[in-house]
Amino acid sequence: MYCRQPGTGCLIQSYLACSLGDMAARRDQFGEIVTLLLLMMMMIGAGNANDCNKDDYHFVYTECDSKGHRWRVAVPKERHQCSNLPYPSPGRACSFSCPAGHFLNMSLQICQPCPPGTYSLGSGLRFDSWENLPEGFITMASSQNEQEETSQLAESCIKSTWKPMGNYIESNADDCASSLSFTVKLKQPGKVEFRYQYPSQNIFFEFYVQNEQCNAMLEDEQTNRPMPSIGNEWKTHKVKLPEGNTVMSWRTAGVGPLESSLKPVRIQSVFITGVAYSSTCSPCPPGTYSMENGTTECFECKRNTYALRGFSRCQPCHPKMFSDPGSSVCKIQQPCGDGDYYRFQSPCIEHNMTRITFHWVEPKVCLDDVPSSVKLPPEQVSRCAPCNPGYSPKPEGGCFPCPRGTISIGSAECTACPTGMEPMYGFEYRWWGNLPENMEVACFSSDVNCDAQGWHLARDYIQMGHGSSDNDYFVLMLKVHGFKSTHAETTDAVAEIRFEFETNCTVECELFFTVTKGKQVTQLKQSWLGSQSRNVFLHHITSESNTTFSWIFQKTPVRKGQKLLKDYVRMYSISVSNVIDGVASKCRVCARRQDNAGCIPCPPGSYINSERRDCVPCPSGTFLAKGDGYTSDRCVDCGPGTISNKNRTECQSNCRFEVTVASQHYRYNYQELARPIGHMVGPRFTTRGMQYFLAFNISLCGNDGRKEARCIENMTDVTNMDMEPTVISSFVCRESILPANLRHHATVSTNVINLGSQLIGVSVEESLRNITSPGDIFPRDQSLHLPDIIHYYRSHSNTEACPQLRTTTIRLRCSLYSAEPEGIFLPTKCPEGTCDGCSFHLLWRTPYACPLCGPNDFKEIAEACHGGKQRLQYIWRTPRLCVGDDALPDEVEQPCELIGLLGKTSIALGFFFSCSLLIITGIFYRKNRNLEYKYMSLVTMSDKTRDDELPAVDSCAIMEGDEEEEMVTFSGNDLGTGGSGYKSKALFHKLWWKDRRLAKDDFGDLRKLKMED
Repeated sequence: MYCRQPGTGCLIQSYLACSLGDMAARRDQFGEIVTLLLLMMMMIGAGNANDCNKDDYHFVYTECDSKGHRWRVAVPKERHQCSNLPYPSPGRACSFSCPAGHFLNMSLQICQPCPPGTYSLGSGLRFDSWENLPEGFITMASSQNEQEETSQLAESCIKSTWKPMGNYIESNADDCASSLSFTVKLKQPGKVEFRYQYPSQNIFFEFYVQNEQCNAMLEDEQTNRPMPSIGNEWKTHKVKLPEGNTVMSWRTAGVGPLESSLKPVRIQSVFITGVAYSSTCSPCPPGTYSMENGTTECFECKRNTYALRGFSRCQPCHPKMFSDPGSSVCKIQQPCGDGDYYRFQSPCIEHNMTRITFHWVEPKVCLDDVPSSVKLPPEQVSRCAPCNPGYSPKPEGGCFPCPRGTISIGSAECTACPTGMEPMYGFEYRWWGNLPENMEVACFSSDVNCDAQGWHLARDYIQMGHGSSDNDYFVLMLKVHGFKSTHAETTDAVAEIRFEFETNCTVECELFFTVTKGKQVTQLKQSWLGSQSRNVFLHHITSESNTTFSWIFQKTPVRKGQKLLKDYVRMYSISVSNVIDGVASKCRVCARRQDNAGCIPCPPGSYINSERRDCVPCPSGTFLAKGDGYTSDRCVDCGPGTISNKNRTECQSNCRFEVTVASQHYRYNYQELARPIGHMVGPRFTTRGMQYFLAFNISLCGNDGRKEARCIENMTDVTNMDMEPTVISSFVCRESILPANLRHHATVSTNVINLGSQLIGVSVEESLRNITSPGDIFPRDQSLHLPDIIHYYRSHSNTEACPQLRTTTIRLRCSLYSAEPEGIFLPTKCPEGTCDGCSFHLLWRTPYACPLCGPNDFKEIAEACHGGKQRLQYIWRTPRLCVGDDALPDEVEQPCELIGLLGKTSIALGFFFSCSLLIITGIFYRKNRNLEYKYMSLVTMSDKTRDDELPAVDSCAIMEGDEEEEMVTFSGNDLGTGGSGYKSKALFHKLWWKDRRLAKDDFGDLRKLKMED
């Protein structure tokens, strides 16, 4: 405690307020301390002439001691200095509190009832006015990636806090983390109850309670998770609180990168019980009142009345003025216009006629007695609307459903189907003379009462009525008790719902379409914001259980009274197929029973032979497009590389594939990839730093048509154990994963997307059935000339963003002798796996995507022959671009010869050429000797005439027919004496060299030389 204008008395009182708690802990010294304090107070009072009165101070309690005791002390009010303050006195027990509707009179320390115009919650607190942030509340914002938060990220999130909006407080609608906290000390166990809107599952929303050491005080995590609301519906969440200091926090964080789809969380009121006491009564807010003593709440003023703050009763508006419920002012009435009345069509009366009347919109807030106002159109009589298909008209008017086994187009009597045919049951509502029996209308509001006239029938359409305020919700519900079983696991829907609608909006109206399957949580399937021209929406139904379809329309989420009278939604037609308890307007061919007593359903994957009227299974390699068929043209061929499952309801792959590319045949076996696999990508970060991961779950080939990839949505925990969780089973699905540190409790999975509910085919081509897998998004090593195997998938979940359905391609690539790592990868240009949100592409590098080895992938090596035997070995060619060690032949041993055929042939040829060379050499040798003899003879003859001239010869060579003459021999005497022998040999060498120079001369030149000699 402190005083802004210090004085002696103020210091003493501050000392008392801060110290009496400790004094009480030492009760054995209590008397001495009190005596000392009283003496001090008496001394101060003697020196101060201004005595305190009741308006100069107020009483407060000190902090409780360990035994639960406290003191009541008087504390001067601001800017007051006085003496003779009341002495401290023992206070009420710390666990004491007044009942609701009462307050604690601190002067008397007793509970008294609140006077009229005020209220009290006793031991509770209520916050329902959000013009400003109430005292005690704190709001903060930060980046979700707290560990790596930078100043830039922190600055971008600094404005993403909770903002007061008058009637409620609103969270952020981005990917920043924002919290709203309130601290209170509970003297006894209590509870907290708050009303909220949680329309977007792309926002993570939790409520948690901590003590002053920031430790969680709630063990059950499910109590922390408020259930999502549908549209702008207000829901209530209650949590029990333990005794002690309590910090309550509401925390939100956007999930995923798509901020445009986020809608903020809103809190309308917070009610807390378990506080110590209330020393004052709160005045009633404007537009409310309380007439009696001891009121625990204030009541809203009725229409055409008003009340200011603290009023004990509401005041009526003046004539020609009006007010909405809970108003603090009255408004001037305006002249009535065309939008102030509506058309009402009564049920059919006699002679199949209906009465059309016009009524003012209630509550009426316009003036119809002024010259400028419009008048109500006169009553009209018209023929009733025709009966809907499957219904037959009654003679006295109205329609009745056709009995089982009969049909009607709506304008004729019910008739049975021809033999061998059966009705096609469903519902088709095209005319709106009466509300169908399986449809209901409702209106609810964020306030207590809606006061709506329901939905209005207008022959060609059904239109919403008018409520008490523009923020009311108008609900149209269609209940179906189930759909005909197909007895098959098929990717096609078991049924479908189709409706045609139109909306007209002045500002921000919104239409929601929701589906509730069995005991599952209601799911929002589609919403339309603003005006929508007349269009048709189709939704596929995959569950056979009972289902409720709802259309919810709201003009504006902000309460503005009744101003938007021209806003509306119209439903022109609604049709549902394959309904168990429906009616029929058409017949179809059916399979006859053996006794021809009726029809029997065909088993899964079988169609009806139109001639024999029996069930025939679809051929192998085909599947039935629907769960049950009627003609053979329903059997659709499976895509390339796929086979049909046993039931002929689905196409799948056996993870084996063969293909011929450029005269090269490849065989693949990647059955090791058939098991379901999960691949985590990330972390990813949004623009404000939120961290998340992408998880792809893949069942590449399927298991007899079963899709084993599962994605589970756990963004909103189901508190009711009877509720069924939302699970997607598919060939390929994706979910966004938020790390555990984001919410301090567990990992969150959200944004679940079905990427492939049907396997279209397997191919090496880059396009298949309008699905494309561009090769440039995954560049490859050009040195490896192996084709990629591409699996093509299509999802049957239609969305507004992907009217042509989502598609996925998974490209399998051989990773042997590749510098690139193995695993699953996303395109570099599209880090989310898709560039347009509809076409997804993945690359899977693995050695199992390599072809099986064949004869062209290995070579033979023969060892040398030893002992008449030879070993043959086989090794892989390098680089090895195939898999399967069992394809390599075993080592073999075969007989052999030391000299083989080739060796023998070589030896024979070598011997032949050697002999030929010897013969040729001998021939030339003999001819050379003969030539030498001729020259010697010539030289001898020349020596007999003159030494320097050659004798005339007839020929230098042996002519044909001549006999070889004897060789000339030289005696030793001739050599020793230098006689004619020596001269002859010298001359022979001279002539031999001359003959070499004149090799081109013939023997005619020699004759000429002889004649000259």
